Amino acid sequence: YQRRVHGEREGCINMLTTAIKIEVEEDKPQTRTPAATNNISDAATLSKSGMADEKQEALELMIKKRIELAWGYLDARRMTEVRLVVTDSLALMTKLRPIPESISCPLTLLIEKIGDPVLSENFYLELLRVVDTQLAKAGVLLRLAQIQYGKNKIADAIRLYDLSLGLGVLPDDRIVEVLKDIAHCQEKIGQITEAITTLITSLKINNQNQAVYIRIGLLFMKDNQLDKALRFLNEALRLNPNDCTVLCHIAKVLFCQRNYEHAKELLQKCCRDDPLKDEGWSLLGKIYSEEGKIPEAYECYKTALHLNANNVQNYVNLGELYESNDQYEDSLNLYRSILKRFPEDLALRRKYQFIVSKLEREEANGRKLSAGEFTELKHANTMICLLYTSPSPRDRQKSRMPSSA
Repeated sequence: YQRRVHGEREGCINMLTTAIKIEVEEDKPQTRTPAATNNISDAATLSKSGMADEKQEALELMIKKRIELAWGYLDARRMTEVRLVVTDSLALMTKLRPIPESISCPLTLLIEKIGDPVLSENFYLELLRVVDTQLAKAGVLLRLAQIQYGKNKIADAIRLYDLSLGLGVLPDDRIVEVLKDIAHCQEKIGQITEAITTLITSLKINNQNQAVYIRIGLLFMKDNQLDKALRFLNEALRLNPNDCTVLCHIAKVLFCQRNYEHAKELLQKCCRDDPLKDEGWSLLGKIYSEEGKIPEAYECYKTALHLNANNVQNYVNLGELYESNDQYEDSLNLYRSILKRFPEDLALRRKYQFIVSKLEREEANGRKLSAGEFTELKHANTMICLLYTSPSPRDRQKSRMPSSA
């Protein structure tokens, strides 16, 4: 242990391995041939002790040694040995009744640190068999549900969450969190209506939870039920009238309803109260763009970009503003430069290809596209998924690439 504290990883591992070897040799009859370290048999230890508590203590000591050894291997990034030692510890743990916190807590920390879903699932399944209280069982079921969610087994995760709730021992605040997790799972598999129902159930326990009102509002937006979305978002705003995030969500709904004036009032308030929030400036720019106020929209988009240069949507908004003002070369240059930073973003690639296609067609026809041709081209390009980014017409002439490229 001291060697591990001082960073002597290999020394720590060697000492613990030696300790386990000594443990095996001392616990076996003298006439028996010693086994290899990796095939440790604990039958001798259990047979030597006539008292149940002595057997328990002996097992606890064995597991503690292995936990320390596993930490040593983990520090040295020897993951194969870590898994072998932890598997050995879990096999020993099955013989413990009950499992003391001095074992379960450090073993839980170790397994969570390793992050292996198979080891984690095996550990919590074993723990589920031996926990002696309903509250502890509910906690283990919740952790198993999270593991299943991480493995994308959503239906199994929901079932385990339901089992934990069915025990009837969780406190109210924890029940609300579990219901939120269930709703998230339901949303992930497309059960929007069920997710909304689950969240509304949680409001019966705590009707002052702003996050739940927001989530319900966003789900109604996703389901295109804008009036209901607005009602729940307004409830969220009532709980915290100065929450700029909620103001932005309400403004989105109003924008979809084409209630630009009210949306603009909320966003202007948001930008005054929280001028560092890029989402508010971005939404305000969209409203100005819809109203035909191009300079105001441009300033809003530039402010949003200055506040958050990692939000791709901010660049897309500015590019669309260039397009609406027939500044296609500026839009093209913007998308080309941003694709260097976000080469895997398909939305940006589609936007770039759309502008390239438009300029190519104008060049081929010797005239600008009409509004109808422009709209037809725009819709035709919405489903394009590029693996190659085509150059602009000017660059194509330089490289003498064929038009089919």
